[in-house]
Amino acid sequence: MVGEAEFPILAIDPGLKNFGLAWASTNTAVEVLPSLRVPSWRLVIPLMRQLIVELGIKSVVIGQPEKGKVVNVAQNLFRELSSECKTILYPETLSSQIAWQKLSKSGLRFKEKRQKEHSYAALEILTTFLASQ
Repeated sequence: MVGEAEFPILAIDPGLKNFGLAWASTNTAVEVLPSLRVPSWRLVIPLMRQLIVELGIKSVVIGQPEKGKVVNVAQNLFRELSSECKTILYPETLSSQIAWQKLSKSGLRFKEKRQKEHSYAALEILTTFLASQ
C-alpha cells in the first residue's frame, strides 16, 4: 500500500505543459476534470490550490513516472502541495498510453482524444491508486 488517503482525492497526471486531473469523492464516485495547459509547472500551483479549496480535497495523488523531465515536475508539485493537504507521489508507468488506448476505442475524433488524453491518464492513476488501497 502506497499511503492512506482521505476522500475527496485529487489525482494529477503531471506533464511539461499539460496536467491531467481526476477526482474521487468516494471509492466509487470518480470523475474526470478538464486538463490544464500551462507553459510551466509553477503556473499550475495556484490553480491546484484553488481546486483543492473548491472541491474540499483532503488528499492529492501525483503520478510520478520512472524517468524523464516529468519526474522533477512531479516532485516539485509534491513539495508545493504538501502544505495544503496529504500528498502522495504514486509511481505510475504508461498511464498516458493506457488512457490513449481506451480513448481509441471510444470512437472520438483524434482532436477530441488529444484534448481528453491527460485527464484520462489522471483517471488511470486514480483508479490504480484506489485499487491498491
